[in-house]
Amino acid sequence: MSDSQIQVWGFYTFQQCKPDEVRERLLQAGGDVRGLIILAEEGINATISGMQSELDRFWGKLSEIFDLTRSLVKRSQAPAHPFRKLVIKIRPEIVTSGDLSLHPKGIKMLSPEEWHQVLNSGEELVLLDTRNVFETAIGKFRGAIDPQIKSFPELPERLKELSIPKDKKVLMYCTGGIRCEKASEMLFREGYEEVYQLHGGILDYLKEFPNQNFEGECFVFDERVAVDQELQPSLRYELCPNCGAPAESLRRCRRCSKEAKVCPRCIQNDEIWCSLDCARRPEREGIERVERSE
Repeated sequence: MSDSQIQVWGFYTFQQCKPDEVRERLLQAGGDVRGLIILAEEGINATISGMQSELDRFWGKLSEIFDLTRSLVKRSQAPAHPFRKLVIKIRPEIVTSGDLSLHPKGIKMLSPEEWHQVLNSGEELVLLDTRNVFETAIGKFRGAIDPQIKSFPELPERLKELSIPKDKKVLMYCTGGIRCEKASEMLFREGYEEVYQLHGGILDYLKEFPNQNFEGECFVFDERVAVDQELQPSLRYELCPNCGAPAESLRRCRRCSKEAKVCPRCIQNDEIWCSLDCARRPEREGIERVERSE
């Protein structure tokens, strides 16, 4: 990676902390680093962007608080910051499962190399995607079960409906690994024993094996929308201006005729706008008419 480009680092760790204290220390150390950091008593989940030197300095501050290694980081690049500023939020969980009793206890990890070998071995197994439907719609591993969930807390109930045989080897994955850590506990509670996780998630796999078993692009939670097989910002997808989902179909705005990429759901619902400003204009114009008449 070039030191002159904006670097994007994603990482998480389950380590007990005092979120309020950590937040204050990180805000003071922020500098020109941007991104989204989620803190909870159980740890930290972050995606940050900046120049290499800025991220190195920020990482040094993080390492004073958490026991971190560089191997935790999923790295990619962007032509510009994919975040507008540094936002640090405190929540009950660093990834929302809806179940505060879920505590990852050390699932069996497969490196990208081991994962690749198993997928190509012809061994009988169940490949499970733990991400949301708008993510799986733009890319997933070949042959993976898509649970068709709208949010991660729906996964436990959906797992029961899927009725995956409990004697099967289950390989599961997500974007960077964090959801699998909690999903593993969901499976263990249901009696599954042979459960494996892709270490580093899709992002680390694509770093080693682009254009192999993963098909399509990988959704990321920032303004890049997705990264392609080479971990470069997507040229195919943009955020739908109406709902924020990945969008690739060009349509003309119903109000101003400007072209914009709109997602399938909004097209189906005839919500074809180039921006939230255009989408909300009728409501705003109605308010303005009332104000003028008073």
